[in-house]
Amino acid sequence: LLEAARGKIAEWERVATTIDLKLSAEVRRSLRRGERALSTQVSPEGLDDSLVYLSEALLEAQDTIRRCRGALERRLSELRDKVAAAERLYRQAKRLAYLSEVEHLTCGYKRVAEARSALELLSREPLKVGQVSLAKLEREVDEFISECRESIGRRVGEGEARVLRALSSIARGGATVPLHSLADAVSRSAGVPVQDALAAMYRLSRQGLVTIRVKVK
Repeated sequence: LLEAARGKIAEWERVATTIDLKLSAEVRRSLRRGERALSTQVSPEGLDDSLVYLSEALLEAQDTIRRCRGALERRLSELRDKVAAAERLYRQAKRLAYLSEVEHLTCGYKRVAEARSALELLSREPLKVGQVSLAKLEREVDEFISECRESIGRRVGEGEARVLRALSSIARGGATVPLHSLADAVSRSAGVPVQDALAAMYRLSRQGLVTIRVKVK
């Protein structure tokens, strides 16, 4: 078991720096301990102590593997959220943009689609993270988000642009909220009065830039 765990840690050690530098140091430390444990000479007199040492090394190795998987999943989750935000903004920007600008946005969106494909691959095969630059993916998605926001900002007022950003942020949570709670949250986030937030939401909905569903009971 320890030999198998050591082999798995060695695989994670090769890619840990792309996930988290602090985690990478922990992985190296755990790998060294596993190697020392495996090279320990076991004598009949020290059998109990050796078994304890091997067990502790195995538990540490298994914990390190779990931490690596958890850290990667958190990183992927953050990037998936950004990709989802980029996709929403792309749909909104495309509705407002002139034909010439749509072509530019569509070209930029290809990077987001590639990022989504890469994240799906890493969800299936996490150890391939060493073949992908997560920092580059994030930078490209962030750049596209900025492009979409600038495009939207040129077509709607600054206040409406802030309201749209607030709604996009709230939409990531996927929760159903009362209308007054939504208006309050958008007002705070966008820095506009509640009545202005409601008016902006109405206009944005009429333009098809955002979908707000209301259920009256």
